[in-house]
Amino acid sequence: MTNKDKIFIVGFMHTQTQKQTAKLLNITPQHLNAVLRGRTRPSLQLALGIEHVMGIPREAFIPELSSGRKEGCDLRANHCPEQDNG
Repeated sequence: MTNKDKIFIVGFMHTQTQKQTAKLLNITPQHLNAVLRGRTRPSLQLALGIEHVMGIPREAFIPELSSGRKEGCDLRANHCPEQDNG
């Protein structure tokens, strides 16, 4: 996640609380906080949800997606082999 993305997150959180955002994403505020701080990597499905709700590109959380559609990643099935490790 770049500094620009982190700055956007801070700005977004001023208008939307983590609790409200987490509810929209159907996760706990603690999980959202861990993802936004880079302490845990979101699933592809969550990364897509964050992109939809917050406007932060999924590539900010799953860098493998930034070079186009990486072989083996199936966005429709919410699966990317790199995520099987954790």
